[in-house]
Amino acid sequence: MKKSVLLTITLATLLASCSTTRYVSAELKDAPLDSIPVLEPYTTVFWANSALQEEFSDSLTIIAHEQLLDVLETPSPLPTGKVLYMQDGEFYEEIGADVAELFAHCYGNRRKVAETAPLPTSLREFMTDNELPYLAVIYQDGFSRSAGNYAIQIGAAVFEAIFTTIFSLGTYTAYSIPTKDMLTFRVLIADLYADRIAYFNRVETEHSPTERYNNTYYLQRAFGPYPRNNK
Repeated sequence: MKKSVLLTITLATLLASCSTTRYVSAELKDAPLDSIPVLEPYTTVFWANSALQEEFSDSLTIIAHEQLLDVLETPSPLPTGKVLYMQDGEFYEEIGADVAELFAHCYGNRRKVAETAPLPTSLREFMTDNELPYLAVIYQDGFSRSAGNYAIQIGAAVFEAIFTTIFSLGTYTAYSIPTKDMLTFRVLIADLYADRIAYFNRVETEHSPTERYNNTYYLQRAFGPYPRNNK
């Protein structure tokens, strides 16, 4: 995946505020669907090494991506169905970047934005060409530190605590505990005929992005608000 597209997909939601964090359309609440096709997920995992450098990790991304595909292709309570793999890599990247921007535009804004924002042209084209009334798009973002990097960060936190304690003559101690791992799932379901979002949610946790249990559990959490079909 091209670096510019990757960064757009990964960082698109960082500028969102904290108002609407999840959304379910009225149509989906009234008639929840099962076996919604899901586009092959977009996975990005970064790695912080002992030299305090953060970089995209091909190996960790592949591990996390394959685990997620295994979760999606294994029968489960998730409302997702068949995973769709695209042959056109550039079109796949275009859809990923466009949907990430749509998610960022709606996530954290007023509910009215999610109810009225149209789907990106690239996504509509793909859904129309493949006769997909609904389609799920999933983003799996992760971060891990090496043991050396984490040790350095812990040492810096201890130094911060000692320094602030001494500087304040023992009246105040400040320190920050570094995050060792991070895993984020962003889920969006598109409604082609309504030309808008049917569902979105975001879940973030300080757990390893390369452990299958974490990918199973937190993907299920991302679909937690999805309405149940009681018929």
